[in-house]
Amino acid sequence: MIQDSGRSKFVNNVLWIRMVEELQDPQDALGGSSDESSDTEASGDYCVLSTDCEQKLCEPRKDLLSRYIHATKAALSRARFMKTTSLAVLQALVIYLIAVRDIDEPRAIWSLTGVAVRIAQGMGLERDGEYLGLPPFETEMRRVWWQLKIHDFRTAELCGIGKFQGLHTGGECTKWPTNINDDQLYPGMTSLAAEPHNLTDNVFISLKYELLNYAAGQVAVLNQKGNTPVPYTFIRQEATLPTWMNPL
Repeated sequence: MIQDSGRSKFVNNVLWIRMVEELQDPQDALGGSSDESSDTEASGDYCVLSTDCEQKLCEPRKDLLSRYIHATKAALSRARFMKTTSLAVLQALVIYLIAVRDIDEPRAIWSLTGVAVRIAQGMGLERDGEYLGLPPFETEMRRVWWQLKIHDFRTAELCGIGKFQGLHTGGECTKWPTNINDDQLYPGMTSLAAEPHNLTDNVFISLKYELLNYAAGQVAVLNQKGNTPVPYTFIRQEATLPTWMNPL
């Protein structure tokens, strides 16, 4: 689901990331907007949307990806992303970085990801909204922090650097996104819906965070033993896998 000017749109096979800043009618099409934040986020969305280009846009993916990458860079520059406090601009930057992660120079992407992490920290996204007294909807949207951190771990791995450095959970750290359907999130909500026991719109991203949560537990075990986690060390630790992984 992507959002622009308070309107949202569901997109298949794009990017499983809870990134809506303002959600009013989940069934509406994406509305037009002229402000820089919306322009930046839309460009970032299109940068990823081009995966189905041959079928839906009738142009080669390579041509479209190049065009939208250029448009996204220009939009981010206009939005002055280096000093932004806009969640929409940060979302666009994260989507852009994920889109070019496997086609650009790894160290350049890792360095720019570090900038995105600092922008997010400047906005306080590493602290959960519940501790800041924010409403449920705003709290859930701030949990885009974990998508950024997962991307940071992946880019570090591509550069041959310790994958889970800076992985902290518990306390006032931002919690994992709630595993509920997108249409159960809306501005003004007083409480979050209970997590169901069946598949939701958020199932893929929830699986990703479950795996990260497991990794965090193994890193914590290593830290308690006085060991410094290095790439893949936790995989060799003797530990019981989460019960939900048994069928796997």
